[in-house]
Formats: sequence, C-alpha cells, structure tokens
Amino acid sequence: MSAAYGWHDHETTPRTPERSNTLYETKEPLWQFIEHWQTLIAGLLALAAGVGTVWATIKSANSEVAAAQELTKAAQRQTAVMREIERRPLHENGTPLM
Repeated sequence: MSAAYGWHDHETTPRTPERSNTLYETKEPLWQFIEHWQTLIAGLLALAAGVGTVWATIKSANSEVAAAQELTKAAQRQTAVMREIERRPLHENGTPLM
C-alpha cells in the first residue's frame, strides 16, 4: 500500500481488484462488525483467558495450601501424642504404666 492511502482508505474508496486487500468482501452487518473490530475482540478474549487462568491458579493454590495445613495439623497431633507417651511413667522393666 502506498503512502497516499491511509488506514481507512478502504472505507472511502470503492474496492477494485487492483486495490483489494482481502480476497472477499463481507456484506452482512455482523461479519462487517467482526471484521472491523477483530483486533479488539481478540484482545478482549485474550484478557478473559488471562483472567480465567489467574482465577484457576489461585483456586488450585488455595486447595494445595488447605491440604498442606491439614497435613501440618495431623503432624502436630502426632507429635503431641508422642510427647504424651514419652512423659508417662515407666515400669522398672521399661514398659509404660497405663
């Protein structure tokens, strides 16, 4: 495209086979809208995909944190039980009194 033709040249000058920048011409209003705004639409879809990815990542991380906290609580309970067992008095032969 020469410098004489600007970005919106196709809107003001009729299409000719020599100047056509596409192999087709859309006639339906919906497809004309999509063709004209396709970059913005693609950007919005990419933004939505990014937001969805961040949301899924946060949800997954929260699940992993909750599972790790449960394991920590179980280990703390096990440690408390072991300490209680170690504090019990023993018989002379080394077995715990119950």
